[in-house]
Amino acid sequence: MNTPMETAEKIKTHLEFLGYEPTIQDKRSEGGLLVVQASSKQKPNLILWFNDNGTVGVKSGWNGMKKMETTEQWDFVNKCNSEVMFMARMYIDNDGDLQFQTVYMGDYDKTVFGNFIDIMNADISRVLSNPDFKRLLVK
Repeated sequence: MNTPMETAEKIKTHLEFLGYEPTIQDKRSEGGLLVVQASSKQKPNLILWFNDNGTVGVKSGWNGMKKMETTEQWDFVNKCNSEVMFMARMYIDNDGDLQFQTVYMGDYDKTVFGNFIDIMNADISRVLSNPDFKRLLVK
């Protein structure tokens, strides 16, 4: 099994290949996390955090949300949660932003990780392209 830093380095390289601009931040010595932040002009930005047990948490989000005031808005978020194929959860955070979160498990594998990112991005695109998303949630 790779160390978290070895996995982070491999995933950083893979994200660069996919067109992201990733950076590694290691705050473990300060009680924080080992994190890769990856930005892209064409794909959802990602935050990945690496756990000692080999799992990698992955999060992406959408800013610019309307205030969540109606049952219809919450019903839409819940409906999307049940329809996404891969994301472990989709939720509204304390700042009112839409967050997508999932977990990558196991050692880094080029093919498996590439498929993981493709399916995750497809889930996010499916939600963001839904006409109800713009109508109900976007400012």
